[in-house]
Amino acid sequence: MKQQAPIVQDAFQCLRLYPEIVHGALKKCQITKANQDYHDFKSEAQLSFIAAYCTCMQRPLQAQFVNFNNALGYISRAVVWDLQHLLRKERRQDFYHGAPFILGMIKPAPNYVEHVHEATVYQEICNRCSDEELAFLRLRMAGCSAAQIADSMGSSVRQVYRIHRRLRKWIGPKLLD
Repeated sequence: MKQQAPIVQDAFQCLRLYPEIVHGALKKCQITKANQDYHDFKSEAQLSFIAAYCTCMQRPLQAQFVNFNNALGYISRAVVWDLQHLLRKERRQDFYHGAPFILGMIKPAPNYVEHVHEATVYQEICNRCSDEELAFLRLRMAGCSAAQIADSMGSSVRQVYRIHRRLRKWIGPKLLD
């Protein structure tokens, strides 16, 4: 245990020197400050940074020469992968807890959903939509205007219209409007 203490201290010092790795990983995963769980994701990213640093520095050096820039690249990728894993896990949990809400959003259209089980439709929507698109759907079906959706998502009205157009392509105009 005495050997690991300097590595962990070095990891924290490296985290203080390179905070852009954590912020870049959050940005790459499209986690903005407008996200209600931003601080939780940031903390998870920082913990992932520490774990990846310790893992990287404890590996025995084989025939390859590993420089510090390669180590930072490994750490950066590890943080992004951990955040993406958390986002997928969160989406799977939302699938089981949000099914009645999403199914209530879909307007009845017998031509489109005839002979299709509702859970299958909901599962397809959750699998194909990004977090941003799911947030848009929830706000849109709650009756919010484009400006209100843009404010709550922390994006522009133009981006809200892009999301709307993208969803209309595969959900269909009769189900979304």
